Amino acid sequence: MTRSTRLLSLVTTLSTVLILGGAPPALGVSAAPAHAEAATDPAPLNLEKSGQFHTARVRLANDVKVGANATTAVQVAGVNGLPATDLASVAVNVSAKGDWFNNGSLKIYPTGTPEPNTTALSYNAAFYLPNMVTAMVGADGKINVHNLSDQPVKFYLDVHGYTLAEEQPSVTKGSTYVPLNPAVILDNQPVAAGGNYELQPLGQAGVPEEYVDAVALNVSTLSPRDSGTLRVYPAGDGFPLDATIDYVPNRKLQNSVIAKVGTDGKINVHNLSMGATNVWVEVTGYFATAGTVPEHLALNAVQPARVASDVSIAAGGEHTLALREVGGVPIDADGVGINLTTKSASGAGALQVYPADATNPGGQIVNYQAGNQMSGFTFAKLGTDGKVIIRNAGSATTTVSVDVYSYTQLVPEVEPDDDVMGENGGTYLTNVTEATADACKDASEAADTSLGDNCVTGTELTVGPAEEGEGPMVVDGKQLAAAGAWKYRSVKATSCWSSGKPVWGGGRGWKCGVAKASVAGSFKYNGKAIYVSWVDCNYSDNSLAEVDISWCGHWNNGAGAYPGRPRYMNIGLNATVRYFRHRRLPFYIRIDGWPSGKVSLRG
Repeated sequence: MTRSTRLLSLVTTLSTVLILGGAPPALGVSAAPAHAEAATDPAPLNLEKSGQFHTARVRLANDVKVGANATTAVQVAGVNGLPATDLASVAVNVSAKGDWFNNGSLKIYPTGTPEPNTTALSYNAAFYLPNMVTAMVGADGKINVHNLSDQPVKFYLDVHGYTLAEEQPSVTKGSTYVPLNPAVILDNQPVAAGGNYELQPLGQAGVPEEYVDAVALNVSTLSPRDSGTLRVYPAGDGFPLDATIDYVPNRKLQNSVIAKVGTDGKINVHNLSMGATNVWVEVTGYFATAGTVPEHLALNAVQPARVASDVSIAAGGEHTLALREVGGVPIDADGVGINLTTKSASGAGALQVYPADATNPGGQIVNYQAGNQMSGFTFAKLGTDGKVIIRNAGSATTTVSVDVYSYTQLVPEVEPDDDVMGENGGTYLTNVTEATADACKDASEAADTSLGDNCVTGTELTVGPAEEGEGPMVVDGKQLAAAGAWKYRSVKATSCWSSGKPVWGGGRGWKCGVAKASVAGSFKYNGKAIYVSWVDCNYSDNSLAEVDISWCGHWNNGAGAYPGRPRYMNIGLNATVRYFRHRRLPFYIRIDGWPSGKVSLRG
């Protein structure tokens, strides 16, 4: 079966074919020449980026005491399976209780840096209070925990995930965080004493139905009579060591959670108590499985910084806060990890946070009571203007301080070196992976078919020579350059999955035994801007596989001509391939182009 779809747009020349099977080919692998005439340089593949999130559950500190106004350094790198090098940040759940009769607060920040004027957790002497923050790790692999109190405190620290300064081949690929408008997906749900509620976040409030590694949640609980412990963890996994919330009677408490999804995409909400409790869950984003989000959003931690201090918000009132270009957050960030600290003299209630151009979701980031300072963290999606609204859904005025701990940002692709592709272009095979005979045998048995002794995936990339343009470039009636200033080139990329080793097809591309998909187009460039004129996508499959193209098009057309936008554009497709008609996997192709005429491939 074959199918072709074509999209017309502006002006230019690009073509690519990608033949795919199995999971999307890993990027950053050295290329092999497609045939004798092909160039021998590595194909211009963009390497994996930093800022990928790797889920983990690791205890760092177990009921550790810190003295009055003292600081202790906690080792993070290399602990209980965490990477020993290049650790950039950790999502860390901190739980603390005053050791004597004291209230206070904890600061968490990277070793080797000045102590910030921030709060990671506000605690009291009555019971353990939790909060999760994304914490930057120091150059020595440690984080500082500072006790801001005139008496000691005891605390626990548990890692729920981490990011790396540079992705490591020995570490499984991480996931990409995608911020969402917050939405309540569980409202006042009773969970019985010793009971478990299976939460299904997939397919709700913008979370996809599949290819999700974890979700970012705000969880709240209230028990009218009993104390207990609430734990949130993947369905099918063993009972975790750390608690999400330790609760007490008639006190609404909350915590931020990065919850890895488990069996059937579900998450356990377990109530360890002699009595029932009610639970609320708000989703603020999700972590997409590696290779399923073409435009990579990096999660980057920053040195904690206070961006709002003691802002007074009346009952039912709102405060609009700009969060770009403050506290280390760049101008193009689309989400920010913030911690809110609040205290009300006379009333109780909750703080809600949502994008400035969105409706109020009715969630709860921080629940507060009169006279008690409380803290709560959230991953806040920014409005298009870079702002969020903080709303006081309480009965009295409260003061709020806001600290920045992290942000998400689109990671621009890296322009290839001059000597990779050159003016003459070339043809390459890259990411060619040939499985062992035993692996092919296992796959054959699982699929109840015969794949032979070779199971191969690979990508063919062909970049045409740079050629002179035939005339001036005119867009919207405006001439952008004189005749001869423009050049154009073609590109072709093909990714293949085959039951035997694919064969070079005499200039016609790979001959694939199972399935392939392709995207082609054209672009024109002049060193200052690049435009797309058309995009064409097609696929072929057979009885062993079924390919479905869900999107074919271009992104950021006119790159370089518009200040503030990325200086590259791409054409591509999103698709799925269903192997043996039952194992469904997503893949994508992106061909990036720059105003210089350089080209690179992702997929």
